[in-house]
Amino acid sequence: MPGTVGLVAITSFDIDPVAAALAIFASLCIGTKLGSIIVDTHWWRLFLRPRPGL
Repeated sequence: MPGTVGLVAITSFDIDPVAAALAIFASLCIGTKLGSIIVDTHWWRLFLRPRPGL
C-alpha cells in the first residue's frame, strides 16, 4: 500500500523511496480519475447523428 511505503520511506531518510512513494500515489490518483472519466462518459452521444427538424 502506498501509505505504508511512504511511512517506511520517511523513516529511512533516503530520498529515492520517498520519490517512489510520491510517484506511486500520483499514478494511482491519475489512473483513478481517468478511469472514472472513461466509465462515466456518455459515449453513445458521440455517435448519434442529429435528426433534422428535432
